Amino acid sequence: MVKPSQERGKFGTATRLTGRTRFELSGGSSLDIADMASADYADFVLNDISSTLNVRGNLYLNPNSSLKASVLSEVKVGGSFVYASTNEPSVDLTKAILHMTGSGLQWLEVGGTDNGLTGSSSGNFGIGRLEIGE
Repeated sequence: MVKPSQERGKFGTATRLTGRTRFELSGGSSLDIADMASADYADFVLNDISSTLNVRGNLYLNPNSSLKASVLSEVKVGGSFVYASTNEPSVDLTKAILHMTGSGLQWLEVGGTDNGLTGSSSGNFGIGRLEIGE
């Protein structure tokens, strides 16, 4: 269940498109969710530096869901972050900040190709900056 934050009073748009729900955040928007397990098609798009997706619990994305975050936008996860996609553009955090904010055990999905010690990982489920803890 998605619960918008009442704290900041700024919200992006949520659009339901024939079985798909798109959450698009821009212009200082934030979306506060208790837990998110996308059993259906869900797309999260953070368009600018001041956009924030805050998931207080777990964020589970199924293979048909996506999370795309722009430069220095922030994704905060209080629980585990797991995705089932094998399509790199579907989980694009290469320029964003992923902040694992929980206390205790948290799981973080790490996907990608093993390119060896000198291989490049650009665009391969990359994370721009990973922050652990409060």
